[in-house]
Amino acid sequence: MSGIAVAPSLDPLIAEAKRRARLRRIGVAAIVVAGGATALVVSRGGGEPAAPVLPRLELRAPPGMGVACPGAPNSIACDRIGIAVQLWRVGPKVIRATVGGRTAVLRPQDGAPFYLGYLQPAGLIDGPLKVIPDHGPSHWWGDHPKFAVMTIRARGYAPVRRRVELSSGFG
Repeated sequence: MSGIAVAPSLDPLIAEAKRRARLRRIGVAAIVVAGGATALVVSRGGGEPAAPVLPRLELRAPPGMGVACPGAPNSIACDRIGIAVQLWRVGPKVIRATVGGRTAVLRPQDGAPFYLGYLQPAGLIDGPLKVIPDHGPSHWWGDHPKFAVMTIRARGYAPVRRRVELSSGFG
């Protein structure tokens, strides 16, 4: 025989003690799991909901920008550029393109996924897009290339950033 012999009248008491001990262990384990989950939530920002992941604008081609002074090709005198963005399909009603801290509103053309807008003043003479004139004091033919980062935004989409070369003409 192994163990201690227990009087038959004590068997129900021992069974009850084992059941209560098992419930205590389960309760302690539940508290430990709940505490760990709470600590994880608090460490990840206090339980605030995560920001939604926005879809990216699907560019069909690299964005373009170029000097666009009406009636005066390659002139920087009016300090204006045209900006074009082509998507795979028409999506947002308006796109905003920011270049050198200045923002232009672009709209789709004739229902096509080709967005066009103008930025004036663009900073071609004394701002962030300043170019070095190469054919007289107010004409730039692109002999001294100029690049800028363009940020493209639309409501409901994640912003897209691209390094874009300024063209000497637009349109």
